[in-house]
Amino acid sequence: DLSLSRGGPTVGGHNSHQNGLDVDLWYDLYPVSWQGAGIDKGLFEYWQREEMKSVLTPNKDQLVPRFKKIHKRILYFLAQDKRVQRLFVHPRIKKWLCDEPDQFKEKHLRKVRPWYGHDDHVHVRLQCPEGDKLCQSQPEPPEGDGCDQLAWWDSDEAKEAASSMDFSYQAMHKKYLEVTKNLPESCKEIYNDESGEVL
Repeated sequence: DLSLSRGGPTVGGHNSHQNGLDVDLWYDLYPVSWQGAGIDKGLFEYWQREEMKSVLTPNKDQLVPRFKKIHKRILYFLAQDKRVQRLFVHPRIKKWLCDEPDQFKEKHLRKVRPWYGHDDHVHVRLQCPEGDKLCQSQPEPPEGDGCDQLAWWDSDEAKEAASSMDFSYQAMHKKYLEVTKNLPESCKEIYNDESGEVL
């Protein structure tokens, strides 16, 4: 799930993907072994029709067995890249990295931020491109590895906040329509058709 190349609202909402710097990466949990180096028809069709699958057990308290060291290497590959500012993962994944850091150091764990959802993908937020004067970066993540703050995610406060969030398509599309009413002038030419209607 990529941001639009120049940012801007998306039909499905997804507010955090509207700045052109964000991408969701689905953890590869394809159940059938690869046949050769090419992408066969079955694999292509699988990716087209399947929804992302959670890497948590049904009670949400553990990672499933098929979530393995290779996924940790993928997260490390992203975390050590200077172009990456943050990685949003489920709190259980962050705890796993804190408990078994392997090659992860504090500077890498600092980038890995726990957030609601994110039990089926990693959300990558990039730094602003060098020299782009219009791009506005977030502040850097707080100092430290963040491992000492994970207990909050099991608190009643966190559970209450999660239950109040609506991630349905209908709710996100409503937000999209609200955002498109107040686009900056520089964006309106991209999003409006000749009749002035938002595409």
